[in-house]
Amino acid sequence: MAVNAKTLQPFQCDCNCNRYSAEGGRPTADDLGYVEETCLLEHKIRKEAGNFAFAKLTGQESTSGDRVSSRAVDGNTSGVWNHNSCTHTDLVGPHWLWVDLQVIIPISDVLIYNRNDYSYRITGAEIYVVNDNSTAFLNSLGTSNEVHCGDPLVNIPMNNIDCDGKKGRYVVVFSSRDDPLTICELEVFAKYN
Repeated sequence: MAVNAKTLQPFQCDCNCNRYSAEGGRPTADDLGYVEETCLLEHKIRKEAGNFAFAKLTGQESTSGDRVSSRAVDGNTSGVWNHNSCTHTDLVGPHWLWVDLQVIIPISDVLIYNRNDYSYRITGAEIYVVNDNSTAFLNSLGTSNEVHCGDPLVNIPMNNIDCDGKKGRYVVVFSSRDDPLTICELEVFAKYN
């Protein structure tokens, strides 16, 4: 039986192998061996499942400091700000971040890893699978007829958004909020029949 990214739903590990349970708990010292083993398994599953976004070309509507868009696809899922894994836009929206998958593929799931502090900023952001990454098109996403994947993002450590096979070259995270958009990792998985 093949293992896929949805197997990771009950918990997640950041790249430092801190376990987040559904209740937001942390492991005790006695759990650390188990957590490290589980984290290594998670990374193996991700690699085998084929994260199409890893190390691909990215862009965002603005950048605050050195929090560039490429951090969203660097393989580091840590939501800890000082681990230098998260992107960050300027304050005034709308905000968007895109990743170029370089091929048009049917998307099954998009995983978005959130920042641990200021995590509310992701609330309401939407995932789009499109074939245009022009600034004019991206700025219009909130008011266009484009259909976004699944439900809007919520304030949790990791959102798993179902794109139900929607085909496209670019995966876009779009937010109309006047809070900065911060993504700590974006993973894209293809749908195979």
